[in-house]
Amino acid sequence: MTRTLFKIINILTATLFLFCAVSCDMINTPVKEFFTGSLEALSSNNQNNSNESDNSSGSNPSGDSGNSDNTSAGEEDSGNSPADEPEPDASEESPVTAEDDAFDNIDENISFVFYVSDQGDDDNDGSMENPFLTIDNALKALRQSFNADTEKSKSAGYVLLLSDININSEIDFNRSDYRFAEIAPAVDITIGGYKTKRTINAAFGSRIFKIGWTNGNITIQNLTLTGGYSTDVGGAAFYITSTDSATDFSSKKFLIKNCIITDNMSSLPGGALALETAYNVEIENCEITNNTSFDGPSVCDLKTPSGLSAGIGICLKNTLIRENYSHTDSSSSLSSYEYGYVINTEGVRYARFDGGVTVKDNTIDSIPAGKDYSKLAAVNNAYGIEFSGKNIITDNKAVISGSGSNSIGIEKNLIIVPDAASAAKILYMQGNCDGSKIGVNLSSAITDSIKFTNGFKASGTSSAPAEIFVSDGAYAVDWDSSGSEAAFVLNSGSFINPLGITMTFTASPVVLTAGKAEKITVSPHVLYEGSDVTDTFADDISWSLSLTEGSATVAATDSKILSLTASQTLPDTYQLFITAVLNGIVYDDSVTIECQ
Repeated sequence: MTRTLFKIINILTATLFLFCAVSCDMINTPVKEFFTGSLEALSSNNQNNSNESDNSSGSNPSGDSGNSDNTSAGEEDSGNSPADEPEPDASEESPVTAEDDAFDNIDENISFVFYVSDQGDDDNDGSMENPFLTIDNALKALRQSFNADTEKSKSAGYVLLLSDININSEIDFNRSDYRFAEIAPAVDITIGGYKTKRTINAAFGSRIFKIGWTNGNITIQNLTLTGGYSTDVGGAAFYITSTDSATDFSSKKFLIKNCIITDNMSSLPGGALALETAYNVEIENCEITNNTSFDGPSVCDLKTPSGLSAGIGICLKNTLIRENYSHTDSSSSLSSYEYGYVINTEGVRYARFDGGVTVKDNTIDSIPAGKDYSKLAAVNNAYGIEFSGKNIITDNKAVISGSGSNSIGIEKNLIIVPDAASAAKILYMQGNCDGSKIGVNLSSAITDSIKFTNGFKASGTSSAPAEIFVSDGAYAVDWDSSGSEAAFVLNSGSFINPLGITMTFTASPVVLTAGKAEKITVSPHVLYEGSDVTDTFADDISWSLSLTEGSATVAATDSKILSLTASQTLPDTYQLFITAVLNGIVYDDSVTIECQ
């Protein structure tokens, strides 16, 4: 019930939030106060929903410019699913592990270690016996310790949580009192839960982490990140940027390991993460659920900094991404939702799925009927995607708005965009992918066999293409002409139309008067699982009509109305060939026309 309630309030809040977005600047205080106030009631539910501690979120003091953390003790929960949730299948089990011995073997000869607890005090020394109260103060102490290390013998720094923590403002690495990029040589920073997973809760008062001004590796480990909220840019849990320095960070790693990222919200792309960085971002053994964006991808928005060479932007391994939400509205431009609505990559950075990754049951909703959503995908394929191991990308839906019960959920997993100028827009098989199930579709009607993988047989995958890739549209998946790569084909394989849509046509008139100018109008009849949804999709259909006499074409048009001149209406029997395309799926038929 908790998760269901959260979804319902999300949708109700979205309507009000988007209305305010039109009326005033998203970052204005009145909007922030409205959004935060609307979500305060969710704070206690938010704790249960994360399957973590049962803290009280408290209130969010306005105008607090510091990072003074209000904390409260919490109980570790058993990790079991709520009683009202169905048992998950193997692909839906959380990959987050207990790691009870985490951080027990830190080499203090090369590391500084500071501890934080809700029972601590920022006047303490930050030891385990006398921890700090806030993460902010621990990071300041870490920076001061590195600066005082004149021999530069320490290269790693740890901030370890002994309890759950509530924060009032984002943990901002750009702050002048702990800009680690100013320390030479580079140092590696880890923030984590000591012994077991700990929760950082922003109670929808701020973003959780803003990462910049670093020049070493960053690790976030053994944490639940929840209640993050952002309006300036995306990334309610993380906004990661390296634009503060000209340094090429492509050899550095930002690792999120053994974490739960849940119930975070952003008004801009990236409900959980927004990445404008050259870091190689890796997410391992994580669960990312129930994050929300009101514009664009709900989980991760990845942009390429100017001048950066091609490479992996985000690598996922043993990670569950499920039940995240992206909302739109009738005033949204196409750019708001025509790209990846769970994970989006732009520029020359791409995503890698390294096994054990499940992207399932994520939704973008409220898409107005009549918008072009043919290129919409759960994971955007702007510069190619790499696969290795068993990965599941399926059952992700775009919901097209209609009247009443006419709203329709359409399968949208991976979209292949045919582009002769860019061979990169395909799927790269880097290792054995047996056991995978990945939904694929074309952004346009198929005209011939279209290859969409590279290295399929060379990867060691023994399964046939149709066992790995499931067509989201009315296309077949099989081997390409070389017999070594997967392709969309027309003459073999299994044709699947998961949309549940059928379309029939009526032409009027079917009897014409010879020697008279006439217009033939074709009307569609669209059914979805037996329900008439013609009004919802009538404006989304593209048409091609051709009137023929034997093998000769008398007249043709790209609309549903075919106009004939008096000289074209000669006494005879004709065939009207009808082709209609809806969401990249082709429906066709023919009708006999008499002219007498």
